[in-house]
Amino acid sequence: MQRFVIPTKYLQYPEFKVLMEEVADEFGYEHEGGIHIPCEESVFEEILIRYMSCAKKK
Repeated sequence: MQRFVIPTKYLQYPEFKVLMEEVADEFGYEHEGGIHIPCEESVFEEILIRYMSCAKKK
């Protein structure tokens, strides 16, 4: 398991919204600590890299 720290503005993007819905379905809304995202690290990294590259172009 790897820890990622991302800007909250990324949560507005469709793929992150889907991931957050999956988090809510699996873990609920009330938990302490960081958010555990139920997906492969490689999938999350691909999404993150895509949005980071888009942000750099702007």
